[in-house]
Amino acid sequence: MRAWTSGATRVALTVGSISALAMAVFVANAGAGVVPTLDAPLTVVKTVSGPVPAATTFTAQIHCDNDIIDTDDGNTDTATVTFDSSGQPTSPDTVGFDDPGSCTVTETASGGAASTTYACESSVIDDSESAFPSAVTPDSPVCVAAGPSATPLTVNIVDPDQSATITIANTFTAVTPPPVVQPAAAVAAAPAFTG
Repeated sequence: MRAWTSGATRVALTVGSISALAMAVFVANAGAGVVPTLDAPLTVVKTVSGPVPAATTFTAQIHCDNDIIDTDDGNTDTATVTFDSSGQPTSPDTVGFDDPGSCTVTETASGGAASTTYACESSVIDDSESAFPSAVTPDSPVCVAAGPSATPLTVNIVDPDQSATITIANTFTAVTPPPVVQPAAAVAAAPAFTG
C-alpha cells in the first residue's frame, strides 16, 4: 500500500510539474508579442520628416466597403491606427480580413504636417486555390496605385495569402519667424528759415 501511495504521489507531482511548466510557457508566449496569423494582413506605416513638435500625434483610418475587418469582437468596416510624434504606432497597426472587398487608408489627423503622401506595396503568394471563396474579381491588383500620391490609396482584399503595406509620409517645415522690424530713427525737425 505504501509503494502505491509513493507512486501516486510521484505521478501527481509529475503531472503538476508538467502543468506548471506548460502554463509558464503559455504565459511567457502571451506576453512576448506572439502575433496571431492574420488573413490578408494590411499594415499602416508612418514616416515623418522635418521638425515635428514633440506632442504631435497622428491618426489613420482604414475604411472598407463592407464589414470584412476581422477583430476579436466580430467584423467591422473601420479600424483606426494611431502614431506618436516619431511615427511609432501607439495602437495595433495591422488588420486582417475574413472576406474580400476594398479598403481605403486615410490620415484623419496629420499633426499639422505641411504635406502628406501615401504609398502602397503588396505581395501575393501565387496560389489560385487560396482566394477568398466569395471573391468576385480574384485578379484585381492588391494596390490600386503604388504612389506616392497626395490622395488616400485603396487596397483590394482578394486573397488570404496577400499582404499590403500603406506608408503615410508626413513632411513638416520649420516655422520661419516674422522679420524683426527695427524702429525708425527719430528725425529732428530742421528749423524753418524765413526771410
